[in-house]
Amino acid sequence: MARSKSKDAGACKLTPCGTPLRADSVRSQAPAPLVLTSPGASAPDPLPPASELGGCSGPQGCKPAQPALLGPAGGPVAISPQTRSDVLGPTPSSLDTPDITRPERHPIEPTRRAWLGVVERETNAHRIGKAQHHSRRGEELRNARLAEGQSWEHAQSGLWWHRRRAEGHVHRFDRVNECGEDSFWLICEACGSGRERRLACRAGLLCLSCRSLLQQEKRRRFLLGRQRAVDAAEAAGLMIPCSRKRWTEKFLTLPAPQCREHGVADRIEMIFAAWVLMLKSLNRWFLGIAGYAKKFVAWVRNFEWTPGQDGAGHPHFHIWLLCPFIDEELLRHFWRCALRTAGYSKESTCWCILKINQVWTPDGAARELIKYMTKDILPDRRQVAPDVFARVYETLDGRRLMQSSAGFFSKLDVRLRCECGAVGCFRRSSTPPVDQTIDGKGTSSAQRAGAAEEGS
Repeated sequence: MARSKSKDAGACKLTPCGTPLRADSVRSQAPAPLVLTSPGASAPDPLPPASELGGCSGPQGCKPAQPALLGPAGGPVAISPQTRSDVLGPTPSSLDTPDITRPERHPIEPTRRAWLGVVERETNAHRIGKAQHHSRRGEELRNARLAEGQSWEHAQSGLWWHRRRAEGHVHRFDRVNECGEDSFWLICEACGSGRERRLACRAGLLCLSCRSLLQQEKRRRFLLGRQRAVDAAEAAGLMIPCSRKRWTEKFLTLPAPQCREHGVADRIEMIFAAWVLMLKSLNRWFLGIAGYAKKFVAWVRNFEWTPGQDGAGHPHFHIWLLCPFIDEELLRHFWRCALRTAGYSKESTCWCILKINQVWTPDGAARELIKYMTKDILPDRRQVAPDVFARVYETLDGRRLMQSSAGFFSKLDVRLRCECGAVGCFRRSSTPPVDQTIDGKGTSSAQRAGAAEEGS
């Protein structure tokens, strides 16, 4: 495999936790401090240089280079080319697939890039306000920890965390435009094998490629949690076939009315407020019906946004449920009451159509539950109005778009597994792995691939 192209391959460095720094943040001289200001606001303290923001303090510290593989006598281990191919296959893990960790780089279309530029200008005040908040909060947290007598390192770690968040808000769109350009290597410390990975921005609201990758990752996590919840319910005798009291998997859709008097942000905020009330009603009902078995009730809620008929947005929730039988009329009553309490009129909630279906296949439920975050591309391939999507971004920024019952996603084994059988022993590196040969001279897989091409 050829060496990945980067902006400054010779200047690539690693943070104290092994995470590669961005190419644009590694310079020979420290950049000027970043000051976040907005019209009519006082200027806060400047942010530290990007080289300081990229690092973090970890318990393992820096791992500079891959150690040599030594045998019992202290010499290099003889690894033949037959035991390890030059081009390694994909790592066998549920969260490590070519679509997620090795996506192809698709350049952003000019129309999409221009659209992102307009959205960036529309959200400039919001992002600067968020950055200023994190900058002030970091200073307050550091001063509070120092006043309590805590160590300087511990107090400074809170400041750095908030300042990294502030930098993320300021440079969010720059990282979206540069998504996938940089790469790094994921190396197994047990056998020394490695695989190239692309450095993604993971901004699902803005980046189309990262949006699909994040949804695929969520689907795999959902399938793992769903299997564990179903197994627990079957072990408790709650899913006996041909029983009136058997539990089943259900798929529920909760829409919101599209009223003209409600703007883009109002509709999103009101449906989130209605969901909190709906969840309280469901918990009370499950407690009265299921009793001691309420701990086996599982659910996952995912938010989606589409432009809607009027272009001002159609927010709705998709929910997967594992619970006893519940009447559709009761669900409709709970949801309409929640919408009215959140601010909708009684007349508008009468047209709210609630859908509930039984789940027959896990894969179908995962694809229907987690389809997209926001649909910002219309059927005719046109982009949603930038000012509308800017309001969507500002309202959803910092919200939990996906929520689940307690313990649904906890303690899932999503660690990467290597071909050698090792689990969770990977580190990041800016250079390809070096294989130890019989004579002790190290040659990278990229160099061997280039030599093979020249020989052919």
